[in-house]
Amino acid sequence: MLGRVNLIFDKDGIYEILLGTNGIRPALRPIGLIKSGNSLKARIYKGTLTLANLFRNDICSINFASPKDFWYAIKDKIPYSFYYNVPVLRHHAIAKCSVLDGDKDPAEIIIDIIDYKDLTLPNMLLRRGDYLLIDLLINFSRIDIYKGEELSRLLFIIKYEINVIQKTSPDFIPIIEEIKSEILSKGYKLN
Repeated sequence: MLGRVNLIFDKDGIYEILLGTNGIRPALRPIGLIKSGNSLKARIYKGTLTLANLFRNDICSINFASPKDFWYAIKDKIPYSFYYNVPVLRHHAIAKCSVLDGDKDPAEIIIDIIDYKDLTLPNMLLRRGDYLLIDLLINFSRIDIYKGEELSRLLFIIKYEINVIQKTSPDFIPIIEEIKSEILSKGYKLN
């Protein structure tokens, strides 16, 4: 639902969530949920349990969790309950997941939120770029300290972080442009 998307995800970007699916067997897996305007979608690779589950059952859960929970979900060691017959954690929404083209790899999934309850999410909405910006700022502060090969590696990392932040947290682009401008003004290149 259009209004529900914007109530939960107030900024465009790629949010890191645990997608709960069931069909072959229950699974909670880290997925980058792409919010652009009023739409939500995900890209899920062929051969994954998540995609196989969605072909059998188009209901999924969007679970907001801590980074530690992501690790336990990957290891299949995270406790969950069921709602709408899909695995859920405490902070979740329920959605209909429509596979647009199952022949593409990754397949594009359109996500339509159909239910959520009192979704209070203090510090639970994770976009890749939100936390990567902190690391970028730390690395940026070291540019005048490092020399030689160490500086070359640092600039390589900074370039990578800038690219990811621009893609996953686009509202940070003005900050990124300032950082890039300062790096260039010091005579360094990001290519």
